[in-house]
Amino acid sequence: PLALSVPASNDTSVTLQWVAVGDDSLTGTAASYDVRYSTSPITSANWAAATQVSGEPAPAAAGTTQSFQVRGLSRQVTYYFAARTTDDSGNVSALSNVPSVTTPDTKSPATIADLTAGWVWISLARTAVTPPRRGAR
Repeated sequence: PLALSVPASNDTSVTLQWVAVGDDSLTGTAASYDVRYSTSPITSANWAAATQVSGEPAPAAAGTTQSFQVRGLSRQVTYYFAARTTDDSGNVSALSNVPSVTTPDTKSPATIADLTAGWVWISLARTAVTPPRRGAR
């Protein structure tokens, strides 16, 4: 099976990297990859429920480092990734390792451009001051 790593991530995407395996173990070229992600750890039991990505690269010759960017993710969410490889005979590999990453939130809040006040309270209360009486000490 593939050994996935996550060398980079941003607010809405994650880059996965692996070393290609062959069609027959460590030789040749596999037929396809199936990469999936989930917000809970992926196992063989819940593999079908994980979100399948599209656009994975074609497998390269065994031993070649490959990468793939998963896009359309949400900010500040922990994602788990896994992959399986299929050979030219339709044999599917075991599940890869399952790395995880929490996408950051680096986007600043928008500038306030339309702040208005619904009402303003102005207090005009006065305190009367009585002048001192003449001749009083």
